[in-house]
Amino acid sequence: MVSKPGGATVKPDDFYRLYALHMQAVQGDITTERPMWAERGGLDFEGRARWDAWSALRGTDPAKARLRFVKLFHEFSPGALYKDTRAAVLEPAAATAAAATVAPVAGGK
Repeated sequence: MVSKPGGATVKPDDFYRLYALHMQAVQGDITTERPMWAERGGLDFEGRARWDAWSALRGTDPAKARLRFVKLFHEFSPGALYKDTRAAVLEPAAATAAAATVAPVAGGK
């Protein structure tokens, strides 16, 4: 995340490149106006970054946008696109579940 004035944050540029290629492939050229204000006041840095990236692809064929998206997506390492934090949350629960299982009684049926 990149900090902006007023406490706003935006994602890295590569996120917006992927977003723009996806939107161009799915919906074609952008038809909305560039956003100015955020819902809670202040400039909408996030919306403007998304709009700028998608607007830069105006006129790009959706099929070409799909191919460029796939190529760009596969250039990233998995850690750059997705960080799985579920293991840290699930580890205590898994330990509790393992302790709660009942061991079979020796010689019992």
